Amino acid sequence: MKPVKRCSLLFLGVLLISLGCRQPRSWQVVPNAPSIEPPKEDFTLVWDKIDANGSPLDPYWGLEKIQNEIPPRKQGSPPYPCELDPYAAHCTENPTPVQDLPQFPNSLICTVGNVQAKIHGHADWVIASQQGCVDWENQSSDYDYNFRLFPPNRLRSGLTKNNDNFIGLEFDYYESIVNARLPFWQDLRVEVQRENDDQHSHEPEIRKILHPSDPNTDPRAVVLGLFGVDCEHGCKSELHPVLGFAIETNPDPNDDTWVLFVRNWGDQGYCSRYRHLVDFPNNQVSILLFDDPGSDGPTVIPEKTRMLASEGSGMTFPALSYWQGRGPVLTFNFPPPEQKQVMAEVEIHYRWNKFQAPSCTPPPPALTMRAATPQPPQTAEEYLAELHRKLRAEKPEKMKAMLAVKEKPEFAMVEVTKPAALTVTAFTPPAKPTTKAPKPSPLAQDLRKAHRDVFDIQSLCAANQNQLPAFQGKDLSDKLCNQSKLQKEFQRTQ
Repeated sequence: MKPVKRCSLLFLGVLLISLGCRQPRSWQVVPNAPSIEPPKEDFTLVWDKIDANGSPLDPYWGLEKIQNEIPPRKQGSPPYPCELDPYAAHCTENPTPVQDLPQFPNSLICTVGNVQAKIHGHADWVIASQQGCVDWENQSSDYDYNFRLFPPNRLRSGLTKNNDNFIGLEFDYYESIVNARLPFWQDLRVEVQRENDDQHSHEPEIRKILHPSDPNTDPRAVVLGLFGVDCEHGCKSELHPVLGFAIETNPDPNDDTWVLFVRNWGDQGYCSRYRHLVDFPNNQVSILLFDDPGSDGPTVIPEKTRMLASEGSGMTFPALSYWQGRGPVLTFNFPPPEQKQVMAEVEIHYRWNKFQAPSCTPPPPALTMRAATPQPPQTAEEYLAELHRKLRAEKPEKMKAMLAVKEKPEFAMVEVTKPAALTVTAFTPPAKPTTKAPKPSPLAQDLRKAHRDVFDIQSLCAANQNQLPAFQGKDLSDKLCNQSKLQKEFQRTQ
């Protein structure tokens, strides 16, 4: 693997990463790092509040603050300059540390479209939290789960002109849902599989799972993840990978119910290579469920609350606290991400003395805005989805066998013992670090994901006798179905 070369000392808001001419390193959260004020460039990331980790809460772009416009700025004819390279010095003041670009065989598909662009993968800015209302989008051909997060306001929201009216949320099914054991995630998994099998939307059924108390209204949610833009899909802003995902399934002041998963690692999907590791201070990950002074006095309903965590992780029940004037916080103690890939899942029930009901509504109408960069006829994921549909329709047993090989949990989830009393204490915001952060671990290729991707291409090539349909007018079969090269990658990634 060739490292990304960026010869500089990088300080990105809440990140402190020294790369020199070396491989990119794990993300570090530096509590209470300042936002860049005042911003001068369109894609400078800024924020007005921090979450419970000290990371940005609801970050947004400089152009939104400069002149209340969603970027990219209209300059000449599209594609506009900062769409082709949002990392350029005239586009951002954030020294940006990581481009997550694909390798063979993924790179053959991901780099076909939009050849003018400098980036054919992910451009990442910062670990951040976003609040909003969510609904289901789909499970993509790289098996990521995709949700849509609608920010409270369209301006100062982190949206781009390519985003329409939502920020994409993506996380790997094989890293998360296939392992989850809470009924909420298992029910979602079953219904999504039915949607995939039927090849049409099961949105009404999925809405009943996400928000059973009111399926016609989107549930409130908060998401912790890696904020950036996906330039294989038109440089849309997204949180990918999602590290923490909390959904309010019942906004009842007498039984306010939240379901969430949380971790400190994850991959970025098909057009990427790295397993992103996040070194939170003291390996503590905190989730601020909502930021709203209209609620106060929470207590936990212990008999309904539970937690599961990866077997052998040594994780204990999260510390439960309340950030005065803001909201409830759960704080988890994780092992270092480079030592163990661990996930926790929680269902928690609150009772409130004072409660401000969320203001979510059905999905808002699409923004009236031009798609900034004209989209290619097909993206990589759309091309793969077409191949999967063809295989599912013509050779359903082969498709079923292909999926069965990969449907193996990466780890077992076990119940975590609850304390005798689930007490909500006062939350203390994270302090600025007084010592130098430890040297971060290098990011490495995500071999598990790469192995699945190679297996997928091998299977699709075999099912089509090594002659695949053209992608954007180009026949990639000879290069993509190079069985010798595929087998070498398959063995390397085992």
